[in-house]
Amino acid sequence: MPRTRSSTHLLSAALATGLVVATAGAAQAAPGDEPLLLADGLVGPLSVAVDGSGGAVVAQSFGDRLSWARQGVVTRIGGTVAPGTELAALSFSDDGRLTYAESTMEGGALIKERNVFGGTKVVVDLAAAEAELNPDGEQSYGLLDLDEECAAQVPPGVPVVPYTGETYSHPYATARVGDTLYVADAGGNAIWQVVDGEATPLVVLPPQTATFPDEVYAEAGLPECTFGLEFSAEPVPTDVEVGPDGWLYVTTLPGGPEDPTAGPRGSLWRVDPADGTVEPIATGFLGATGLAVSDTGDVYVAELLGGRVSKVPAGSSTPEVFVEAPLPAAVEIGDEGLYVTWDVLPGEGTPPDGKLSLFPW
Repeated sequence: MPRTRSSTHLLSAALATGLVVATAGAAQAAPGDEPLLLADGLVGPLSVAVDGSGGAVVAQSFGDRLSWARQGVVTRIGGTVAPGTELAALSFSDDGRLTYAESTMEGGALIKERNVFGGTKVVVDLAAAEAELNPDGEQSYGLLDLDEECAAQVPPGVPVVPYTGETYSHPYATARVGDTLYVADAGGNAIWQVVDGEATPLVVLPPQTATFPDEVYAEAGLPECTFGLEFSAEPVPTDVEVGPDGWLYVTTLPGGPEDPTAGPRGSLWRVDPADGTVEPIATGFLGATGLAVSDTGDVYVAELLGGRVSKVPAGSSTPEVFVEAPLPAAVEIGDEGLYVTWDVLPGEGTPPDGKLSLFPW
């Protein structure tokens, strides 16, 4: 029921519990367009950033490396990282600096920056900021109406008894406006703003509430006294982008089951960077793991479990299919079209073969 830790850990757990099944098939382009395959054989390409020269940087999040892909050639960027380190949260500044995150299973969460000459530096230790501030530490999750008698029947290890946000950080996406860096923290359930190396929480996303079918509770090992109770899930931000209106656009995964049996519950939000005001835009995405916003305000959302990238036209709250692709994770807008990573998780017994394609406008 509750979410698991982090995106690598979230996706790994999804695989382990059978919630994610890699589907066979190729990406389907929009009518009249042919997608251009920029790279394949990638290991968990969960994040991408367009570099402005017709290529893109991809975080091979399960392969412990950053890669530059252009015209079918994939080149490693930078040196090695410790085994098990996840790389994600890619974004470029206007002057070409590459921001990325390094997360570890032990709880490390560093935001780093690489300049055009190859030098790197730590921008902020987000794990330290989370340990100090824990933005969602007063927000409650779980079956909030669970009484003590029923709570006593919940099996150990199924954390649906009401709890507050844990101290845990996992940066999954970044976006920059001038000297301010915004970070979507999938562990802290918050959007951080970072200025001069100091991180402060801009907003904690609203809990994602739902009442699941009885069989979902039963499959989780919960007693009948929980049937019909509303579950308040952690809001797991998976991307943050700046729109043409100056607002931040954010996708969230709801903590808990994200497979079709529980219904599509991924959401798209708009956040005012001035005061953290949150407005819902659309929901009903099946595994919203990435977004991109065009200059005209159209929003593209990767639906990992839906096998598609959906488009939410400017001013609309109704998603429509833009392109179909198995297991898409990250989307980014370039001059030539939409960059999409897909097949980001391998099927059982098959080697990783994540792909990056450009779908022309």
